[in-house]
Amino acid sequence: MRILLLNPPPVKLGAFVKDGRCQTRSGGELWPLFTLGIIASFLKENDFDFIFLDATAERFTINRFKHFIERTIFDVVLINSTTVTFFDDLAVARIIKSKDKRIITVFYGTHVTALPDDALSYGEIDYVIRKEPELTALKLFKALKEGKSVGNIKGISYKLNGKYLHNTDISLNYNLDMLPFPALELFPNEKYLMPHNNQKFTVIRSSRGCPFHCIYCTSRLYYGCKWRTRSVDNVLDEIERDVNDFKIKNFHFNSDTFNLNKKWVLDFTKGIKNRGLDIKWVANSRVDTLDSKSLKAMKNSGCWLLSLGTESGDQTILNNIKKGITLKQSLNAVKLANSVGIETLCYFMFGLPGETKQSITRTLKFANKLNPSYVRFYKAVPYPGTEFYNTAEKKGFIKSKDWSLYDMADCDVYELNEVSSKELMHKIKKAYLSFYFRPSYALQQFKKRGLSNIFTTTLNGIIFLKKWLK
Repeated sequence: MRILLLNPPPVKLGAFVKDGRCQTRSGGELWPLFTLGIIASFLKENDFDFIFLDATAERFTINRFKHFIERTIFDVVLINSTTVTFFDDLAVARIIKSKDKRIITVFYGTHVTALPDDALSYGEIDYVIRKEPELTALKLFKALKEGKSVGNIKGISYKLNGKYLHNTDISLNYNLDMLPFPALELFPNEKYLMPHNNQKFTVIRSSRGCPFHCIYCTSRLYYGCKWRTRSVDNVLDEIERDVNDFKIKNFHFNSDTFNLNKKWVLDFTKGIKNRGLDIKWVANSRVDTLDSKSLKAMKNSGCWLLSLGTESGDQTILNNIKKGITLKQSLNAVKLANSVGIETLCYFMFGLPGETKQSITRTLKFANKLNPSYVRFYKAVPYPGTEFYNTAEKKGFIKSKDWSLYDMADCDVYELNEVSSKELMHKIKKAYLSFYFRPSYALQQFKKRGLSNIFTTTLNGIIFLKKWLK
């Protein structure tokens, strides 16, 4: 049995950054899929015959992909999918099935985890892996290879005699250290570049699970509500391998709550210094988990940017989405990061429950007052499996289940009472212009970067804005 591990090529929508809960339109950025890489390592350890293809990173056109399928022999394909890319991914599965209907197609990701029946209703999908997929995929592939029953494999859904069967959910893995490192030797590593310096980077997930209750996020659906972390040494070992074997010195720690455990952060940053690792890194954080001591340690170990989910400049909206933070905490987080020399990227969403024209205006003013290094404004998306989606559907706000429209760049699947979808897009464009074209912001960037780097920064900014404003 031969397996194809596939990140599908884009069909109609263009490239997306997708892994775990991420499903963001690519602004020229390509991310290595660490989940698919971990599964590849499992298959190598267990002597499976398989092929690894990141068709998005390799910039496959559909015609090139069809040619690849025609000349490649495999029996099973594992496809990483998301809500917004689901129909594109389904089209790819259709191409594969058109070659040979006997090829077994397996989908994983947040979307099929939330809607396994819907996914299985399409004849192109044979199996769905629900929740975090690595161990489940290994067990499923072993059963298929040996011709054994899949009835006792937890975490899968499938069709049998015209019925949809859903095996019991998996028990989430609490020993994350037992997972192998992603098989980066199979990745086109030279394709994954940090946009600010065009240097190779990779993604590391140091923890899984989120104990918070944000109504729009799929993290709890996929990784559960219990925070689970890898040991400091395990993460450091992965970094050391990536530096030595693949010459990678830029890292993105794609963990929902990187700063949740302050002792872990301090031990981790100390370990970077003790091992003499000369790296640059980025992490995600909540605004209410930061403190001066850990931020200083992060800066001294190579952290240069923190991504912060500030979401709104209206406290009522933050309360509505159960974010569990205050505007004061957001201001304090950016101030603390600035004080130690760490740059900040703040995310805001328009169109959350309770949004009005007045709350949008407050968010615009707050973003400028916050004055982070960078901002990104999105339209809120009610992803299936979230409380946001369930509530919107119950109230009749969902006007489309064309999953390709569930795109943060221009989501047009539900209507608020006070602000139309079209007006939300206009507000987003206005928000970008009002933030990035302030004289004070231009002066701030000049002082920070100097004349030598300001041209590159400006050019990257113009390219990014053109993609949004068109």
